Amino acid sequence: MAADLNDIKSSIISDEYAAFRELYLLMYAPLMRFTSIYTHCPHMAEDVLADVFLKLWERRDQLAHVRNLRVYLYTAVKNTALNYRSRQAQLTDSIDELSDNQSAATNPETALISSEVYKQVQRTINQLPPRCKLIFQLAKEEGMRYKEIASILGISIKTIDNQLAIALSKIGNAILAYEKKINQ
Repeated sequence: MAADLNDIKSSIISDEYAAFRELYLLMYAPLMRFTSIYTHCPHMAEDVLADVFLKLWERRDQLAHVRNLRVYLYTAVKNTALNYRSRQAQLTDSIDELSDNQSAATNPETALISSEVYKQVQRTINQLPPRCKLIFQLAKEEGMRYKEIASILGISIKTIDNQLAIALSKIGNAILAYEKKINQ
């Protein structure tokens, strides 16, 4: 995708609106999920993305100085979202629950157990400390590389390793505890 983003970036610098639209369509969904982590409000998340993409188009001539467009976009979204939150003093305690789109199992007992394990994992993820949860979601749910996460959040790769180890340990312990509970 990085090569594609570099081609798109070059086209945007050359005032090609079609390339800008392609970037918007390509990055909208992952950036929307990422923005929701900070805003906790779909309307505010849409406003953040609109501002980021508007500024990107207005300042497209400055894109030549951007080395990694994906990291640039995530960083811009993070900073804009934090600015929105501080201006509007909108604080919430939790990230929106992930939708419960699991495939139906043929065995009702298996489906129930799978659903309960999924819910237990989601509860555990939601109980992680905020930075740990954010790193977990970016790495495991968004599929971002550690280097990208480090650039976006301004932390070291070692910190990402440590936070993911904490998250995975807590999730593993929660699953083991649930399995013990149902086997009793």
